[in-house]
Amino acid sequence: MAAQDGPNGAASGGFDGQGDDRRMGWFEKVDIGVRPRNVLDGTDIDLFPFSRRGAEWIAAGLARCHPFDSKTHWSKEKRCLTLSDDDSSFIRLPFIVGAAKSAGMKVRFYGRLKGWDGGDAGWLIRNLGGDVQR
Repeated sequence: MAAQDGPNGAASGGFDGQGDDRRMGWFEKVDIGVRPRNVLDGTDIDLFPFSRRGAEWIAAGLARCHPFDSKTHWSKEKRCLTLSDDDSSFIRLPFIVGAAKSAGMKVRFYGRLKGWDGGDAGWLIRNLGGDVQR
């Protein structure tokens, strides 16, 4: 994936490193928002960069395919990182959130993920359901 296709590239409609970040003011205390893709059901997850640091961390992760797998991609329409099925799984998602926190990112959970501590795979299974075999 080319750098301009990620959250930092001008083509993405994301952060280009040149503009004013006032539109991000409401989310100052959060670098990355983690939210289920579908409001009512499913286990698919999206990551939203709410700060320049969060956008840079996501872009760097996409560039080196770590901690994300090759099927995870930036959605220009939704302006978020669309995690693959594997990255959305109860096994990989705690690893991805842990990597973000280890890098100093402030992570907040939204929707059906509200209340999750970012590490408990059992909580994900109980609250999101889905295929435990993933």
